[in-house]
Amino acid sequence: MKSTITALLCVGAFSAAAPVSAAQNSAMPAVCAASNSTKKVYATGVSQGKELVEQAWQVVGDCGQLAYFSEILKENVEAYTLSGTSTWLMCRYSGMVNGVYQELDTVWTRCGGECCSEGKAIGELAASLYCRLSELLDGMIVPDNFFPRPVTTCTGFSQCCQNMFWDTTKLDCNEYTTPQFYNVWTRSGTLTCNG
Repeated sequence: MKSTITALLCVGAFSAAAPVSAAQNSAMPAVCAASNSTKKVYATGVSQGKELVEQAWQVVGDCGQLAYFSEILKENVEAYTLSGTSTWLMCRYSGMVNGVYQELDTVWTRCGGECCSEGKAIGELAASLYCRLSELLDGMIVPDNFFPRPVTTCTGFSQCCQNMFWDTTKLDCNEYTTPQFYNVWTRSGTLTCNG
């Protein structure tokens, strides 16, 4: 069982040296770049993630309601069914997460949204990702290799992002914030919010 889980963890491996920018906040996982079919699946995931953000924006369409937009986006992301641990699925999911982060930053920047609020939105989405992957892989996550880096580094982003990540994970999947998982949990929040 452990060798199976260890192999699955490699599925989400992101390059630690990837540049941080709104256009590309993380590199494609190595296993997803290994073949044309997994590259296509990852690219499909990125497009799907961007589409989830666009769907939420079509409902709101008002820069004065970014908090409401974030709520709808969170519901859209959480509605994405994640079951199984195949390479194909993990590559698609990795791409979806990256696409959401990229497009969310695009909307926030276009609206001149307040930096702390963007940090909270990313922190909440990252918490959802952490909880879902922890449940899927029984807490066996390698955060250095999976979690996308932040798309922005404006003032207040990191602290607001981290606070939301800690609070949300403690509510949604407290069992994966206990001492047994403490290092993985804290590293996941730090990477997501600070790069």
